[in-house]
Amino acid sequence: MTYQNHNSISYLANKIYSDYDEALNACNGIGYSYQKLTDAVVKKNLIARQSVTQESFLSGDVSRTILGLGFAFNLSSVRVLDFGGGGGYHYTLAKHVLGDKCEIKWNIVETDSMCKSGAIIADQSLKFFSDINTAFTDLGEIDLILTSSALQYCSDPLLYLRNLLDISARYIYITRTPLHSGDKKIISIQSSMLSENGPGSLPSDYEDQEILYPISYIPIFEIERIIKEKYQIKFKIKEESANLFIENIPVNEYFGYFCELK
Repeated sequence: MTYQNHNSISYLANKIYSDYDEALNACNGIGYSYQKLTDAVVKKNLIARQSVTQESFLSGDVSRTILGLGFAFNLSSVRVLDFGGGGGYHYTLAKHVLGDKCEIKWNIVETDSMCKSGAIIADQSLKFFSDINTAFTDLGEIDLILTSSALQYCSDPLLYLRNLLDISARYIYITRTPLHSGDKKIISIQSSMLSENGPGSLPSDYEDQEILYPISYIPIFEIERIIKEKYQIKFKIKEESANLFIENIPVNEYFGYFCELK
């Protein structure tokens, strides 16, 4: 797989594509399933695990994850399905803030390549699955569905959202998800550097490079309509302002929703 030189943003990014498959083909048919990417993210998570101690200060950008775990602060156990949870950083934060007295069962649903990379850190508390229903069945009962910066990278974000809602977890927390005020889905390609994926710095044995992957910008009214069919939105947050405009529409305002089952 070839990428553009890291000194320039790819000419493929931030354009409109007719559908997800066209955008994925422009990314050489790989996108987020690039094995080097998932291996690097897992290695970064291993380093992050060692740096998160009771004496350390957490960075401000992790507050959104901790906010979603607030319901569990006084519980003795919690079961979480983390959709698009990468290499397990949200799990590391949960272990830190909930403490040893809370038994955590944390199932991550990710790409096949991330599941392969994550096998080296999986244990009885942290598991990786490539299928939502299998992850759900393994947990048996789910207190929280967490999906952070993930739905927008799916082939059909609203279908995956419906599949998550069908689980009927007590709570669902959607965060770091770009939505827009238009009336149709916009499919594009996002560009980032390998070093920008996962927590912390890029391990020294990796060379930084540009990564390309399809991204969908969903109308905000659609995602809220689907959520409200089954859940009550307890609060919602505009997390980041837009800095990308496609056809004069601000497409990447980032939002968060914390929802409780009706």
